[in-house]
Amino acid sequence: MKTFSGTPSALSETGKLNNLTYLMLNLPFACNYRCKKCFNLQNGSPLVSGQDIGLEKRLSLMDEASSLGVQVIVFAGEGEPSLDRDIKMLVKHAHSLNLISMIYSNGSTLTDDLLRFYNEHNANLIISIDSLKPQRYNSFTGTAGKLRQVLRNIDNALSVYGSPGKDGLY
Repeated sequence: MKTFSGTPSALSETGKLNNLTYLMLNLPFACNYRCKKCFNLQNGSPLVSGQDIGLEKRLSLMDEASSLGVQVIVFAGEGEPSLDRDIKMLVKHAHSLNLISMIYSNGSTLTDDLLRFYNEHNANLIISIDSLKPQRYNSFTGTAGKLRQVLRNIDNALSVYGSPGKDGLY
């Protein structure tokens, strides 16, 4: 069975699942989609969630979380985390702390360079695909013609990430 590192089942198998395993860091809203299901949009415009805490505070929170036993940092964002100007710095810092990054994505921004960076820094990707039917996908995501690009990006991710390691984990 193939298991992704950082998931509860993978951490449980290795005896590393504990009461404080995950830290979720929201990033400021930045998204190239306008999904019907998005709870961060109101009448097509982003909701403002307050003042951004900034990069230094996020790095400090990651340090503190690591010292408390957190093993996985989740970047779900308030949109597409890969569009955040600090995402590489955050993922690099998580990696330096031996933390696993889990990045939720719509898959449209995953260039070869970004995929290699994520893979080299122990980041897992969770890609949302609302439909495999182009017309329905466009309707759900408020985009036009992105599905084919997303599917190509997923194929590229599979080649960059390769096969699971000897432990069966990606």
